[in-house]
Amino acid sequence: MNNNKNRQNKSWFKRWVVVFVLVIISIGIIWVGYQGSEYATRQRALKAEQKLQDDYENMLKADTYGGKTPEETMDLFIAALENGDIELASKYFVLEKQDQWKERLNDYKARGLLTDFSIEWERIRKTWTKNKSEDVVYFRYINIVKDDTSTILNGQKIKIPAGEYSNNAEFVSYPSGVWKIRVL
Repeated sequence: MNNNKNRQNKSWFKRWVVVFVLVIISIGIIWVGYQGSEYATRQRALKAEQKLQDDYENMLKADTYGGKTPEETMDLFIAALENGDIELASKYFVLEKQDQWKERLNDYKARGLLTDFSIEWERIRKTWTKNKSEDVVYFRYINIVKDDTSTILNGQKIKIPAGEYSNNAEFVSYPSGVWKIRVL
């Protein structure tokens, strides 16, 4: 009888060991599955991000609006303004700012300020000084305000007192070989 009881204990012990091992294996499978799905999700996100980056770089390479020098780009921009071609003028800006500048230039045109804006940049273009840093060129210029004035910027009225103001225009080189306006 003792021998029989011993066998039952061993049998019971073996069953629980098997159950324990199966539970451990199940937990391992679930953990590997979770880690695998998390890895796959990260990989998909990285691929999507790389595709966006590649698409953006291809857009930069395909953008041929601009001159071979920053000065040439500014001359093309001024010529487009003089012709009242807002669509073309806005294309001389970096991609991220084209819509913003198109809207702003349309606003200038609607308010009858486009000619004055063009004349002002023609004057500035003749007096600015150039500073270069790798693929970025900065032009420093002085803007003289003769009388106290005000303007509307981003929907807010701003008072501008008379005086001399130092500003920068900034141009960047695109992979397509053209220069674009980044800051004006």
